[in-house]
Amino acid sequence: MDTIVELYSGDLWECEILKTLLDDREIECFLSNNMRAAYGPLGSISQSVRIMIKDSDLINAKEVVTEFFENRKKT
Repeated sequence: MDTIVELYSGDLWECEILKTLLDDREIECFLSNNMRAAYGPLGSISQSVRIMIKDSDLINAKEVVTEFFENRKKT
């Protein structure tokens, strides 16, 4: 049975792009927002969104993340 694991944690815009790339490769994922309510302690605004996937997709999903950041360095 698959368990849900965290693939990446970062800014919302990065996670949205990565989610689209994962969807394109038919890797199921969802975003989890860690921002707390205004009355509670706030963490850093960056790294507040996590991409969650099945552990069986972890190897392929890591390749997507690596490719994304390698392509960002080229621009």
